Amino acid sequence: MKKQSSPGRRRFLQTLMAGTAAALSAPGLARAHARRPFRIGLLLPRTSLCPQLGENLMRGVRLQLEMQGGSLAERPIDLVPEEFGTTPGQAVTKASRLLELQRVDLLIGPLSSAAVERLAPLLQSHRVPLLVTGPGANTVRPEERTPTIFHNTLHHWQGNFALGAWAARHLGLNGAMLTSIYDSGFDHLYAFEAGVLSVGGRVETIVTDATPGEHRLTETLDALQAAKPEFIHLLHSDLLATHLVRQLQASGTSVPVIGSDLAITSREFTSRGPTLPDLKVATSWTPHLPTIANRDFVQLYRHRYRSDPDAFAMLGYESTQLLEQALQHVAGGSSLQQALATVSVEGPRGKVRMGAEQQSIQAPLYLFDTVSERVLTELTPVTEEHEAIRQLHAGPRTGWLTDYLRV
Repeated sequence: MKKQSSPGRRRFLQTLMAGTAAALSAPGLARAHARRPFRIGLLLPRTSLCPQLGENLMRGVRLQLEMQGGSLAERPIDLVPEEFGTTPGQAVTKASRLLELQRVDLLIGPLSSAAVERLAPLLQSHRVPLLVTGPGANTVRPEERTPTIFHNTLHHWQGNFALGAWAARHLGLNGAMLTSIYDSGFDHLYAFEAGVLSVGGRVETIVTDATPGEHRLTETLDALQAAKPEFIHLLHSDLLATHLVRQLQASGTSVPVIGSDLAITSREFTSRGPTLPDLKVATSWTPHLPTIANRDFVQLYRHRYRSDPDAFAMLGYESTQLLEQALQHVAGGSSLQQALATVSVEGPRGKVRMGAEQQSIQAPLYLFDTVSERVLTELTPVTEEHEAIRQLHAGPRTGWLTDYLRV
């Protein structure tokens, strides 16, 4: 990976940080305003678990638009945001409003599988594509693939599969997974188990309390002692993972701890200090990726919003990059659906491209160390065509109807 920015690159960043007024008055934008605006409907969730998810997604979209002078492929852009709650019904209602009343040309948002399934006929009738963003905790099943639905996610289930295989190879064949009732209701749990099994290992799943303040470690430690694991995987999101890591550290365990990338999103966990636990996670993106594109993104985001970007801000930014390339193909005669099916960009997390068959973005996966804040290695992602995932698809879908992190 490239680690140094060139003087030209630094001058470019300084120019962007000086403001967007010059870009907004550029000749290219003047030509763009002579054309009909391209309307993007943003479906933004309201969630108690991750209250900033929707806002950060929109910030990422706006940042990329500002870098392009307010237009994409010389098309002026109108953003039409709609907030919804946590249920598929609420998402479908707001999406229908964007399609039928606002006449948007594209929908972007973190929608659940249940919402996407209900929206599919409406998207088809309006011939409007949907770009699903979000954690990617569930696989995309064959029956859920339609010409108008595309996915750009954090590849959470793929990261868990790759992490399981890595742990069994490098830490030992006998593992334990700690998870909550909430976190266990998605395909990423099965994916981690399948990853461990794919190299001949085994893993015991231990369900912990769902509320950090009420969690008692005694029962968990007893279960871990009985399992005698060679590694412990925390399949928890945010604050509960933070709480468990602190308690495991205090218990004096010497067993290596690995985790979900969404376990390191809380401010408490990511704050620096001598007590920061050593946790290795599989992730498709971190602010510490040492690529020029990622450093540009993080620097610009911090300057624009006076805060650090999270993974959802990155998804908004990258999705707008993908759209910009797709609209260039549309200008050349392709339909938007055809163009989205073949897009590829060099974004903050590296080279990403749309897989034409699954209509899902293919992106790198990294093994990240929280103490050194560096990428240790790249991991090999699997696709829905892997035999273990085919077996998962052969059975009924289980778990929650809402998308991951939306409660």
